[in-house]
Amino acid sequence: MKKAIFIFSLVIIAIILFENFSTENKYIESIKVGGTEIFLKKDGSDFYLVKNKSFFNKAQLKLSGFENEVLFCPDFSTLKLNDDVVCLTGFVGAHSQNLQLVSIKDGDLGTVSFLTNGGNEAENIMSDLPKMRVIDYNEDGKDDIVVYNRNYDKDPLANSIVGTFEYEEGKYKFVEEREI
Repeated sequence: MKKAIFIFSLVIIAIILFENFSTENKYIESIKVGGTEIFLKKDGSDFYLVKNKSFFNKAQLKLSGFENEVLFCPDFSTLKLNDDVVCLTGFVGAHSQNLQLVSIKDGDLGTVSFLTNGGNEAENIMSDLPKMRVIDYNEDGKDDIVVYNRNYDKDPLANSIVGTFEYEEGKYKFVEEREI
């Protein structure tokens, strides 16, 4: 019986080591947030955000809305919020951009939702210009997200619709839309 338990333990350790060091599921990029390293992983056509909790335990979140690439947002990977939030972006199709935010609070990974102007909850937002900015639009000390989209009711190459999302109660809520 002891021998069977010992062999079973070795098999479990081998599986864990293979999963942690396998070249099949490559980490494509990483970033440090508050002393913790966060990884982007591609597995087939799916993308995941991974946070190692310990050698044998990790948190993993499947990302949505991305096609061929996903990257940490270049200029604003960590947003100024009450929680630790990582920003991810990637181009979709010929000229659109996807943005998704992930909270890394308390060792877990969770999507930060967007409440759209229709009141629907979404895991990500899109821009077909593509252009998004992160600024403290309302000067409350928290970063807001400004999304630019083409205005197809006018000249889509010259006119844009700009939507602003403010962080409130753990979500980004749509607050205004204006034409420029």
